[in-house]
Amino acid sequence: MTVRRLLALVALALCGLVALAPAAGADPAKPGNYRSKVLCVVRAPAPQAEAPTCADSVDVPITAKVVGGDGFLDLTVEEGHTVDIPGYTGEPWLRIDAHGKVEENQASSATYLNQSRFGSSENTDIPNWVTIEGATKNPQWKTLGHGGNYVWHDHRIHYMTPQIEPTQVPGTNRVMISDRDDGLWYVPLTVDGTDYQVLGELREFPAPSPLPQWGLAVLVFVLLGGAGLILHEPAGRIAAGALVVVGGLALWAGASELAAVPALAGGNPIWVALPVVCVVLALGALVLRSGAARAIAVLAAAAALGVWAVLRVPAFDKAVPLGSLDPTFTRSIIAASLGTAAGSIVAAIASGGLALRLVDLDDDDDDDGVADGDGGVIAAPGDAGASESSTPAG
Repeated sequence: MTVRRLLALVALALCGLVALAPAAGADPAKPGNYRSKVLCVVRAPAPQAEAPTCADSVDVPITAKVVGGDGFLDLTVEEGHTVDIPGYTGEPWLRIDAHGKVEENQASSATYLNQSRFGSSENTDIPNWVTIEGATKNPQWKTLGHGGNYVWHDHRIHYMTPQIEPTQVPGTNRVMISDRDDGLWYVPLTVDGTDYQVLGELREFPAPSPLPQWGLAVLVFVLLGGAGLILHEPAGRIAAGALVVVGGLALWAGASELAAVPALAGGNPIWVALPVVCVVLALGALVLRSGAARAIAVLAAAAALGVWAVLRVPAFDKAVPLGSLDPTFTRSIIAASLGTAAGSIVAAIASGGLALRLVDLDDDDDDDGVADGDGGVIAAPGDAGASESSTPAG
């Protein structure tokens, strides 16, 4: 296979990986400065009764958690049990039956409000026929899935007016987003006919400065790029080694994100696929004997890692990343990935592997003839003059 064909196949594979990746949700989970967390489940209080706390928690056949920082509520119901969740005005909205079938009431305004992180009656297109009375007396149930699990933007678990500084519980970073004095949020639901509340809290964290991340990215870029400009040919292997190590860290971070964010919240396998492509190509670059093939493999690996890193640059000034790794560590991996990708491109070019003769880039000329030591051309086997040199005898 010629160098041109190898380069085309690698480029096509990278483009296909990005193009065929499953599309994320309309408003997927993103890094931010808020973290919402489920604390417990309690019985719903009687009218005028004191608000329950987690000291009153009970065991119920459900699992509720927040995913995507503060973006989505993830609910799983055990088989054999039913759950009903009302909308924001108390109308029927979501139900999960004993067989795990998930249904949503299309006549509820919550169906439309929950499609985006900041969905409200002012910025959401709600059909005119959707009313509280209609949702209650004439629900329009639509099956969304099976398996007893559903993930949605519940506006009771996150702050909805980012243009206004939130009020915090004095002495804490807990944001008050409910009518409770302690600031805890609650989501009502009915399990097997009994009313409960999922209790949780929303906390705000100060945004970090992006300067350390950009500084690390520039430092790594200068080291790798400088090595390429100074060492030339060996720089290709150095860049390949760096891509293996940093690509492995990116794979760790991407796997953490994918484990923490389900598909319904925007989780995407490409978060893992791109670092895998980077590591595989970089390992190949380490064992390839051809300088040209090695340079191409390094460039392709750097492209995969670079796309992965660029997609995560917004996390540089966000306190809460998507995965479960330490936030500072996650931001450092992104910065190192960005610098490694850019520096490896410079190293691959500086290695000289791409300085090919024109004959090496032509798909068809490889078999046409071979240059001799004096600048002439020896005819290819099968030609009439195959045994004779075109160079005159001295």
